This record gives sequence, C-alpha cells and structure tokens, in this order.
Amino acid sequence: MPPAARALIPPVKGRSKIAYLTNENLLALREQPESIIIIGGGYIGVEYAHFFAAM
Repeated sequence: MPPAARALIPPVKGRSKIAYLTNENLLALREQPESIIIIGGGYIGVEYAHFFAAM
C-alpha cells in the first residue's frame, strides 16, 4: 500500500515564527480566523478557499 499523502510545508521565510495550519488541522479551529492565506492551487486548497470565502 502506498504511503499516505501529507501536506507539503513550503520553505517560506519567517514561517517558523508563526503558527500555521495544514489540511489536517484546519477544521479543528473553534473560530474563523481574521485573515487567512491559502498556499496551493490543488483541489484541497481550492476547496478550503471556497469554504472560508463562504463563511
């Protein structure tokens, strides 16, 4: 069986100084974030972008 897919965490400068979310823990949020940046144009990123835009 192939290994499970995992989120690719890009090497963005300054990323280690902030909390970030992945598709695995994003839906555990209790409140809508004031702002959000979604990096990635795959179907998962597009679905989450649509979800938060609709909220």
